[in-house]
Amino acid sequence: MGLKSLSNSNLTKTMLIRTLGSLITTGTVLFISAGTLNWREGWFLLVSLYSEALILGFWLSKNDPGLLRERLKPLIQKSQERWDRFYMAGTISLYFIWIAVTALDVKRFQWTRVPESLQYVGGAAALFSMAVIFFAFRENTFAAPVVKIQEGRGHKVISTGPYRLVRHPMYTGISLLLLGAPLFLGSWWGVGIGAFKILSLGARAVGEEDTLKTKLEGYSQYCEKVHFRILPWVW
Repeated sequence: MGLKSLSNSNLTKTMLIRTLGSLITTGTVLFISAGTLNWREGWFLLVSLYSEALILGFWLSKNDPGLLRERLKPLIQKSQERWDRFYMAGTISLYFIWIAVTALDVKRFQWTRVPESLQYVGGAAALFSMAVIFFAFRENTFAAPVVKIQEGRGHKVISTGPYRLVRHPMYTGISLLLLGAPLFLGSWWGVGIGAFKILSLGARAVGEEDTLKTKLEGYSQYCEKVHFRILPWVW
């Protein structure tokens, strides 16, 4: 049975199973790399982020099931841009490297130490990132995880909400998470890998915009009005 034929209740069940599967996979990598389950900060971050992810998933199932269907599709699709297929394969691998290295740094080898004050800042940034991502989802029903034009869904330019400030608010939220989570856990190595992932997001944003300018009516005009891609008043 394809995602298009699923009822809202079955779609919610699929979302719940996928989210719990991601939680288990991420938690397994995190705590095996840490070498212990006795890690309060690791549990707090994992439970907090995935609780927010579940809340977002339930919200989408009720308010925007079309977007939820898009979000549940595979990360490698025939309809997406070819270069984005390679990007997604690489970024999935890098995600697990980021998780593993952060845990190895903090619990096994203690290569680096982050001041406690910065850990609090990182925790706040990681939690706030989910709010930014939520507002992006709320405004943009076309926020698919892959770069493609959603012709069957009437794809159009979104310029409201956070899209009035930056062209890729989803990437803004992800960037906050990539830096905030390892700061909270206490790993400068994690921050470094997170920064590299942000650079790759920036490169993807440029490629995504090339596609949208070519294939989505009105996107070039939108870019002329909203000058910043990810960070307001910077880039």
